[in-house]
Amino acid sequence: MARVGALRIAGYSDPFERRRSERYRALSEPQPTLEQQRSFVDWLRPLVGRIDVVLVHSPALAELAAEELRANPPPEPLAILTGHTHVADLATSENLVEPNGGTVGGGGTGNLEKAQPFGLAVLVYEARPRFEPLAADLVEIDPRAGSARAERRQLSVTAP
Repeated sequence: MARVGALRIAGYSDPFERRRSERYRALSEPQPTLEQQRSFVDWLRPLVGRIDVVLVHSPALAELAAEELRANPPPEPLAILTGHTHVADLATSENLVEPNGGTVGGGGTGNLEKAQPFGLAVLVYEARPRFEPLAADLVEIDPRAGSARAERRQLSVTAP
C-alpha cells in the first residue's frame, strides 16, 4: 500500500508478468486459474476500506473479487483499475468503479502491424475530504491513422 497525494493505492503483482530472461514472450494468452483469482480476493479483502485504488493488470484476475464487491459493496468508494483486454470498458456499482483502459499501448509498436488501437481510461476524482470518483474518460487511438475517439461517463457510484 502506498500514498500518492491523498490517494491510498495498492497494486497486485501480475502472475503473468513477462520476464526479460524469457525475452518478454508470452507462451499463450494467460487465463487466471480459480486459485489465482481466490488469492487476489484474499489479498484484497483486508485492504477494502483502507485503500481508494487498486491496480491489477487483468480484469479476469480481479473478476471474483469484483463479483464479491458488487454483492457486498465496500464501505467507501473503491476503484479497481485494469487493462489487458485491448478494449476500453467501464463498470460501476455501489461504491465500486472498474475502469479498464484496454491497453495503453500494450505490445508497443508491435501492435502497429495488427492495426490494434491503443486505449486508456482516465479516472476523474475528488481526493478530499475522501476519495470520490466523478467521471471516467475512455479514449481509443488508432496509431496508424492517427484518429481517436473519447467518451466521458459521469459516475455516481456511492449509495444514496
